[in-house]
Amino acid sequence: LCKVALFFVFFPISKEAATCPSFTSSVDDVCPGEKLTYTCSIDGTDATLWNITPRPHQCEEDVIALARGTQTCGPFSAQITSTTDSCSTSTLTVTYSPELNGTVITCEDNAGSVAGNATIPVAVP
Repeated sequence: LCKVALFFVFFPISKEAATCPSFTSSVDDVCPGEKLTYTCSIDGTDATLWNITPRPHQCEEDVIALARGTQTCGPFSAQITSTTDSCSTSTLTVTYSPELNGTVITCEDNAGSVAGNATIPVAVP
């Protein structure tokens, strides 16, 4: 009975791990004032590092390090949305403004493994 119980406990975790690491962007064509959302999953439960290049002038650093909860930096807001033993998922949101054109967003784990990146495009009027 114990082995069967373990199987059911571990099965969802291993299924979850298949999508980790991953990076998705809601951004195709951007309109002025649109809310942009990026989602990132990293292996493990260490901090997720959201790198924003060039550094937004309202931010002290060009990295938002996120282990739990929510962190904001200028127009950017990062939030942990789910955590399992093998995977941590977070979202980064920002409201588009022209000064963000060409900003590169990179998501990586604490060890520097990059899950993915995206460039904020120029808005379509």
